[in-house]
Amino acid sequence: MSNITAPPLPPPGTNWIAALQPAVGFLLIGTIFSSMLVPILLALFFFSTRAMRRTLMFSMNVFALLIGLAMGVLNVYSEAYSVLRPSDPLPSSSYGAFASMTAIMPWIVECILLLRVKVVYPLRTTSRLTLIAIYTPAVLLKLGRLINMAVYLNTYIEFSRTATTPIVAGEVLWNTLPNTRIEWGLQVLDNGYLSFIFLRRIIRKPQASEGVVRGSRLSARLRGLFLIAVSNFVFPCLFGLIQLILLLRTGGFLLCTYFNMVNNYINIIGVVFATVWSTGTRWASAEGLTSEYVLSQTGTTTLPSTTESPHGSTPSNSRSYRLQSLARYKAGDEHVTDHTIHTPLHAFVHTSEDRTPGPPKLEPIYLPSKQTSSAVSFV
Repeated sequence: MSNITAPPLPPPGTNWIAALQPAVGFLLIGTIFSSMLVPILLALFFFSTRAMRRTLMFSMNVFALLIGLAMGVLNVYSEAYSVLRPSDPLPSSSYGAFASMTAIMPWIVECILLLRVKVVYPLRTTSRLTLIAIYTPAVLLKLGRLINMAVYLNTYIEFSRTATTPIVAGEVLWNTLPNTRIEWGLQVLDNGYLSFIFLRRIIRKPQASEGVVRGSRLSARLRGLFLIAVSNFVFPCLFGLIQLILLLRTGGFLLCTYFNMVNNYINIIGVVFATVWSTGTRWASAEGLTSEYVLSQTGTTTLPSTTESPHGSTPSNSRSYRLQSLARYKAGDEHVTDHTIHTPLHAFVHTSEDRTPGPPKLEPIYLPSKQTSSAVSFV
């Protein structure tokens, strides 16, 4: 590779058309997509709370956005510099920095996806065998990709010292090393695997757990999971697959590199969009723009055959009932303190006359006033 010569320099004050065409393409892609990250970064901080900013998920989203912005700035600077000063190339360290950010960006984004998977497969409630079966392939894929990237970047940095532009260095290595093809293949496999285990989890039939969630709240949660699945998993997986098909069908360096750069920014935007959406929903709740009702199991009680309520006497079909606490979550309510609200308890009764298949039908019954004090904690 060291015997490959660079193209001759153009006459002073001019530049080759062959050098201008790829530079313009990279300039357009880098400028358009990196500028889109600025309002997303501002929205992420605006809708987030102090507690959210201390989480690993938030930090990795900010880190991905900052790398995307740095990649865009460095791309614009290096391409503009190479166009305006073809006889005075940039130092090879700038090429290595840009190539490193371009290579590591998809890996960082997919680490965020792995954190999303951890949300639907919690470490505390998932069996150890299931956790090993889920996370072992994902971790091995990421380690393999990291090793492959390290090998490629080491070769690229060494070769870029003798190349006039990063495009020349990249095109030469594109035709001589298989690392790029290996990385894109592993990326599709990694994305596809994470998408499969995430979608498999959220499309499973919901089962009854510790309490009952109101239908509108359940619909909102399912809608949120759907948006996360589409923006975090489906789009990156589809674009990665298209990128791999483009590589196998055409093999053209510039076209595949353009698409790879676009794919990197789409991955960032998709992942951070889900975070902005979820933080925006919480912000709306905190501002009192939405009201959510949460039912959580608090214990059992024994009721008399007839229970007095604000609506009159209510007959009871059983003597032992599971207690549920009903809370209306609205920020600014004077009863809300440290995410805890005191509300009356309700007993939910399984009527013996109900013979329809499916989950039991629950009917609310107000408890007597002497039993109506409890606390509800919001997750």
